[in-house]
Amino acid sequence: MSIDFRRTLGWKLWPVTVFCSGLGAQPGPVPSPLVNTPCDAGPGNPIDTVVSAPDSAGFRSVFDGRTFKGWWENCQTPSSAGDRTLGGIWLVDTNLRAIFSTAPPNGVGDILMYNKQFVNTELIMDIWPDWGNDAGVFERTAIGGKGYQVGIDYRTGSSIGGSYGETGYAAFNIDPYLFAGNESTINTATAWTTLTAAQNPTSFGCPATGCTPAQWTAVWDINGWNQIRIEFFGNPPRCRTYIRRLNAALWVPVMDHQSPDASQPTGYLGLQVHDQVSMWTGAAGNFYRNIKIRPLDALGNPIPQNPVSLAPNGRSHPRLKFRSGALAWAMNPDHVRDLKGRAHASGRAFPGRGPR
Repeated sequence: MSIDFRRTLGWKLWPVTVFCSGLGAQPGPVPSPLVNTPCDAGPGNPIDTVVSAPDSAGFRSVFDGRTFKGWWENCQTPSSAGDRTLGGIWLVDTNLRAIFSTAPPNGVGDILMYNKQFVNTELIMDIWPDWGNDAGVFERTAIGGKGYQVGIDYRTGSSIGGSYGETGYAAFNIDPYLFAGNESTINTATAWTTLTAAQNPTSFGCPATGCTPAQWTAVWDINGWNQIRIEFFGNPPRCRTYIRRLNAALWVPVMDHQSPDASQPTGYLGLQVHDQVSMWTGAAGNFYRNIKIRPLDALGNPIPQNPVSLAPNGRSHPRLKFRSGALAWAMNPDHVRDLKGRAHASGRAFPGRGPR
């Protein structure tokens, strides 16, 4: 089944086709032909442009679910070496309140960066990658791409939650486990097993001796949304990653890594579309939503936040409301938006067993 959308880029119109995937695969709109909005010259206003009060745990939203406000498309890294003008493809599905990314046929990628630079942070977000795609979360990243990457490498021979020294950063490539031939099978999980053995693994469905490849689908949902949590702090930084099924009771540790590189004391947060055709082979793209950050101190402890919503003039924001402890705002949920904020589509993108 497909749903035809129309995206307006000045005088151009091009269709976006949405496929309902089969069991075990992640759904996603597949733009055709793959025309993209131009990359940005640089970050916009460095002030946090997403108005969001902290929740009870101190997390603030950095994505409003409707637009790319506060974000910019960076094509100045090696991921965009093949096309510095267009890079990868990024859309917002406002029905799902999610960012969608994919690579064009030429395999060029880029990094979607948040305007504000960070030092010590804890990031939580929902993710739904498509099998075969190579992406990542970039921490303390320079505009040229140098930084620390946490992998969202949903492909054979790699992992989600591992780490990589990027573009001149210290050379390391850590995979606590490796995906085998499909999204439901991992192997060589020795590092992950050792790490989880000390974390009460029976509480999240693993043996007392630690999680093994046999427990992968107990902690990861191959048919739905999952969540990733990244604690990044100190200098040189320490990075701890966790995953869980959407809203599971407990986070499952994946990696605890001390970086050898202190050369990036601050930098941008980013989401990547990896370059090279062979690195992005999923039929659909990747989804990200509910992107939230809270500040940490240099030891990884949360810094208390005042739960007050402020408008840019410093006054309480009259259009923000709280419902059951969550920040809520009015929005039109029936459009897809590109990086320039243009609305393109009407209708539910994923009937049936799509993201939920």
